Amino acid sequence: MGRHVVLQRSSMKRFDILIVGDFRFPGGTSGAVAHELRALRSTSHTVGLYHVSSAYLGRKPVIWHQEIVAEIERGAVPVVPEGAAAEASVIFVHSPWVLRKMAPTRLRAPVRILVGHHPPVDARGRLYYDPRAVEWHARRAFGGDFVWAPISPVCRDAFDAVGLPFPRLRMDWTNLLFVDDWGAARPRLIRDRPTIGRHSRPRNEKWPATRDALFQVFPNGGDIQVKLMGLSAKIKGLIGECPANWQTMETDEIPVREFLSAIDFFVYFHHPDWVEAYGRTVAEAAAAGCVVILPPYLKRTFGDAGLYCEPAQALALVRSVAADRERFAALSARGREVVDQRFGLASYLDRLQRVLAAARGDVALDEIIERPRPAISAIVQGEPKRVTFYWQRTSSRIAKWRPKRALKREVKRIRRRLLD
Repeated sequence: MGRHVVLQRSSMKRFDILIVGDFRFPGGTSGAVAHELRALRSTSHTVGLYHVSSAYLGRKPVIWHQEIVAEIERGAVPVVPEGAAAEASVIFVHSPWVLRKMAPTRLRAPVRILVGHHPPVDARGRLYYDPRAVEWHARRAFGGDFVWAPISPVCRDAFDAVGLPFPRLRMDWTNLLFVDDWGAARPRLIRDRPTIGRHSRPRNEKWPATRDALFQVFPNGGDIQVKLMGLSAKIKGLIGECPANWQTMETDEIPVREFLSAIDFFVYFHHPDWVEAYGRTVAEAAAAGCVVILPPYLKRTFGDAGLYCEPAQALALVRSVAADRERFAALSARGREVVDQRFGLASYLDRLQRVLAAARGDVALDEIIERPRPAISAIVQGEPKRVTFYWQRTSSRIAKWRPKRALKREVKRIRRRLLD
């Protein structure tokens, strides 16, 4: 939690809402938790936190996410000590990664929800995690079945693609965003020439895969200015010498709101293997008044908040909108409005009240839960994926042991046999 942070320890044994997670996660998952804590301060619900040092980060002495710590201090949110007993109307576990190798707890609730911040497969259908193993660990840790909550239509589709048979929420548990934190709609471009850009954590999969793909959406020279923040070392290597019309910054070199206020268009394209489960940076950009340009598959998540095209059409779309002041202003205003409708405070509180009503027994649980019937094809295709997933993990471990050449050859031979 950090040497300089003193958190209140809970003596309370009963909560309306208990939020479970690894609060050291640096990205959108922790940001989502912090925003929910902020929203819950405006309600009369009792809220507790339970931290899990997940296998994903191990027992490293990583400090908690600063936004979560700030919300704990503002709202005096009780932290349930590890191993303590507590009851709640609803338990929310944020992220499947938290449950891997999680020990049994003494936390109980009639409704247990796993917020799926990550899809189980990438764009090529390869597993990031095994949902069946996650469910097994969840039952062991909390003493009962879980309801899975996708955070977007994209995430819901990924659950279907792997034949996920577990109950899930009928509504998507989208990230909450306070739109007014980010600025206002834009009446015009910042300068005479359009400025495009984006920011991200420095992960390779968050960026286009090749130099040509990068320059396809972020031009080398010409009439468009480019601002980028959070490039990974590999992406910097692909770029080489920074073009004259570019400005690059390290991750969080300046506050994100300040960065977004300096660009007109947020242009987001990524590695072809990556699947964006939600896209918090996109929602923040739209809330800041940027016109967002996205790959077509994200339309199901963002609807009329953005414009959609293939990478090859992105710059032509930027120029077209930039040349029409009224269109730019209308798109900027519409983006903020749609993000507020889909992901704002009212939407979050409505979803939460529906879940709490079901937990109290005021409405039937089936009003908020659907019980999917996976397609036979998804089940049949899912098993080879699981075999490949576990074999790759095993072979990766073996590689770290520096095996003899004969063992390496055997690993390759068995892998080929499994994949054939």
